[in-house]
Amino acid sequence: MRKFNIAILCFIVSFFACKQVEQPIFQISTIELLLAGNYDGNRYVESLKSQGNFGIGTFNKLDGEMIFVNGEIFKAKSDGTVCDAKETETTPYATVCWFQPSIEFTLTNIANISQLDSAFRKQLPNDHDIYAIKITGMFDSIRVRSVDKQQKPYKPLIEIVKSQATFQYDNILGTVVGFYAPSSLKEIMVKGMHLHFLSDDYKKGGHLLALNASKKVQCSIAKYSGMYLDLQQKKSRIFTSNSKNDIQKDIEKIEK
Repeated sequence: MRKFNIAILCFIVSFFACKQVEQPIFQISTIELLLAGNYDGNRYVESLKSQGNFGIGTFNKLDGEMIFVNGEIFKAKSDGTVCDAKETETTPYATVCWFQPSIEFTLTNIANISQLDSAFRKQLPNDHDIYAIKITGMFDSIRVRSVDKQQKPYKPLIEIVKSQATFQYDNILGTVVGFYAPSSLKEIMVKGMHLHFLSDDYKKGGHLLALNASKKVQCSIAKYSGMYLDLQQKKSRIFTSNSKNDIQKDIEKIEK
């Protein structure tokens, strides 16, 4: 793989004044920039493996949903299929970590994401850290989405998801991966839960829109008190939102 000769701007977002013991997560870009239409990949997908073994994101020009689990990176495409991500592919937005769970529990009779969110909140030590989430088991139903590869001039993400492809799968074994972010990071990450799904046979997956699990599923949570944020962007193509309030409204819409 080609070596990079690009200066990377990064900084640490920390939530404690005291010394932190957890490893920080690593993120490329922000949800605000992605919403505004910054879809050009600026980092090789394969390089994410040096930053973690777990995560989610997207690909250059929004060409698929990224699911990073057990050290392998997969792409859920807009036609509903899943493939291994190529080393030469790039990403404009991704969140990854070394997944080392400290909280383990099981859940049953989860009818929707709202119930899942409530159940997870009860397990969190506090509401100002970042948490990586992993859920494995049999799901009665899963609904996911992916979008088509985009062409310039790029539209804002809120416009693109209006024509998103959605897929529902019943009685499916798989893994849900993602993150829970506090409201203090609402312009950097998706506030609350941001989850992707991958089936056990690696053939189905995408951005999680809905789920139902009447049987027992295994849940794991890892806590992180800081973040390395890579803000490498070409200045000629940075777009930003006009209103911070609009950002939250748009996120709520694209998560449905």
